[in-house]
Amino acid sequence: MPIFVIVNVTHHNSKFIFTDHYERLFSGLLKYYQGEMITGLLLLYQSEVIHLIECNKDIQYAVLRDLQEMEEQNKPLLEDVRVVVLSHNIPQRLFRCWNIQPFHVDASHWKTEQEEQETVQKLSAEAISILLRLGAQLGHHSKVEFKPALESLCKQKPELVIPREMLSALLCCGDLLRPTQFLRMYDRPVDVNMDLENVGMAAVHLLHMV
Repeated sequence: MPIFVIVNVTHHNSKFIFTDHYERLFSGLLKYYQGEMITGLLLLYQSEVIHLIECNKDIQYAVLRDLQEMEEQNKPLLEDVRVVVLSHNIPQRLFRCWNIQPFHVDASHWKTEQEEQETVQKLSAEAISILLRLGAQLGHHSKVEFKPALESLCKQKPELVIPREMLSALLCCGDLLRPTQFLRMYDRPVDVNMDLENVGMAAVHLLHMV
C-alpha cells in the first residue's frame, strides 16, 4: 500500500532536516501502531526528494497530515509538495526496510518538448513505473547492501532513474494535488477515491509487463 510523494526543498541542508524529520516521525508512528511496518525509499536528489512509502492506511494518512501541517506552517524546508499516487491495492511490498539514499543525477536527454506533450496521467504513470521497476530490482537488499546496489544498478541501467527534468515537470503539474487537496479529496465519495488510484494501478500493471 504505497504512497508516492515528490518534494522540492528550499536548499541543500533542507534534505537532511527532512530526513531527520521522517526518522523521528516513523519512530513515533511505529510505537503507536505496534506490529506495523514502514518500508520504502527516500531518494535525495540535488533539490528534489522522491519518497515512496509502503505502510498501512492509517500511517498513510498520518504522513499526509504531517505534510499538510508543514505546508500550513509554511516551513522553509519545503518549497513544493505533490502527491503522485496513493493506493491501497498493491498485493505485496517492494522493499524489506525503509531506505534513505542521497542521489546525484546528471542532466538527461529528457527534453522540455517531450514534457509539454505529456499529459499528467501519462507522466505520472511513467514516473511510477520507473520507480516500481527500480524497487523490483533493489527491494530485496538490506540497508547495508542497498547503497552499492543502487549505485551499480543506475550505472548499468540508467533507464531506471527518474530524470530530474521529469520531477520538475511533475512538481509544476497543477493537476497533481498537494497533501491538503489530496486529503480533502478523500473526504469525498468513493468514486472520486477510485479515480485517484487509477494512475497508480496502471503503473502496477506496467510493472508486471516488464
